[in-house]
Amino acid sequence: MESLAFALDRLHAFLAEVREIAEAEFPYPDSRVALKILGQLFETKLVRLQGFDKKSDPSIVRQECKLSVSALFHYVPLLGFILRSTNVRNAFELCAPLLRLAKQVLEYDVDTAKRTTRLILSSEWDYSPFVYRDIPDLPGMVLIGLPAPESSNPLLIPLAGHELGHSVWSRRELGAFFKPVAREQVLTAIRGRWKEFEEVSEKKSLRPEDLTNDMFCVQFWEQAVVWCLRQAEESFCDFVGVRLFHLSYLDAFAYLLSPGTVGARSPYYPRMKNRVRHLENAANACFVSVPPGYTDLFDDGAEPNLIQSDLFRLSVADEAVEEKVGRMTERAKQEITAAGFAAPSKEEVKMAEKERTRIWQRFRHVIPAEGCRGIADILNAAWHARRDPDSLG
Repeated sequence: MESLAFALDRLHAFLAEVREIAEAEFPYPDSRVALKILGQLFETKLVRLQGFDKKSDPSIVRQECKLSVSALFHYVPLLGFILRSTNVRNAFELCAPLLRLAKQVLEYDVDTAKRTTRLILSSEWDYSPFVYRDIPDLPGMVLIGLPAPESSNPLLIPLAGHELGHSVWSRRELGAFFKPVAREQVLTAIRGRWKEFEEVSEKKSLRPEDLTNDMFCVQFWEQAVVWCLRQAEESFCDFVGVRLFHLSYLDAFAYLLSPGTVGARSPYYPRMKNRVRHLENAANACFVSVPPGYTDLFDDGAEPNLIQSDLFRLSVADEAVEEKVGRMTERAKQEITAAGFAAPSKEEVKMAEKERTRIWQRFRHVIPAEGCRGIADILNAAWHARRDPDSLG
């Protein structure tokens, strides 16, 4: 029963950490709520293990110990995330408006008084912003992490729009919705490059109709569908970010990522130049004026070091995503419009320009801008001020 003793000690240590973190100051309640839920979850696990004795079935005890270890691997990082959410490096003043935004985007089909979305915004020791998704024991929680050196930088808040896009993708089950489309696009791309497919697959006797009824063929192109869907999700999230924050999303994106990184690209993201071109098209679709030369800020990464067949699969996935971009753009528009964020007309753009001018005037006097329609206008004005600091006098 030594495994049981180890498991009990580990759970006691986790719960002691929960109690210690609970003594911290929480600027917003959602972090404390999440901490309380985790504490209750592990108290339940502790009670379960404490109920075993020498007469208990060893296989059941061993299985429960394994489950407790798995839970620790899963939730210790979340515990650290919650702790970092209390750090003063975070832009606490943005939590409330971002929470309102998250509720509006994720629960536009729910009565305002019944919305349950909670938001934890925290610094993270990963340079790429990310979101924890689909945490069974934290339903309704959106956990967005920003790189620690930039977590107090409000100009990067538009990137939270991309992370919210992942939550939209998950909540609306868009992966399942678009999978048949991705599958068909991948098959179409392979049929259009049949000779190349025969060469990399080393199967000369196959016919195009075998793609869907031959097990070898299915196994060959399945990974291309996976990559296609992942790239499509990233593109969709970019389009959500543009729809929510307009030009300030493009500015924040360029600040964080241009001109790119040294090394190979990830198969889970479109080529950088393609991704930025899609961003520009999405911005133009909602009447956002993209700065001249924006695409030139970025370079493509090298192709990943894959075997020839995988490089073919990746190129097929890239081609399939190109065919799906229009659908991703339209779906992002639908989601944001349904949430009450109407795409701006030319008249609205002119109004926004006046609004930003008014906000600049407030910035020049180092006072908050009153009566703003939303956080996007404030951030767009702030980015303009960063690009042209002389405008502040």
